[in-house]
Amino acid sequence: MSPFCVRHYRVLAGRGSLVAEQTYDHHTRNTIAFDPPLRTDWLDIEIVSSHGPVPAALFAVRCYGA
Repeated sequence: MSPFCVRHYRVLAGRGSLVAEQTYDHHTRNTIAFDPPLRTDWLDIEIVSSHGPVPAALFAVRCYGA
């Protein structure tokens, strides 16, 4: 595991409602598919912790509409 990989993150929509959470991740790329599709005007990604003593890195976020 890379120390800069995000271990624990949350995705919040709208006014802070939790729509996804990963508590122990070790991948460098994640895909979240909402079924049914999520409708919101705002997304927040909260990085809670990484796997090492360095800051976690978030390189890109892509959102696709149906």
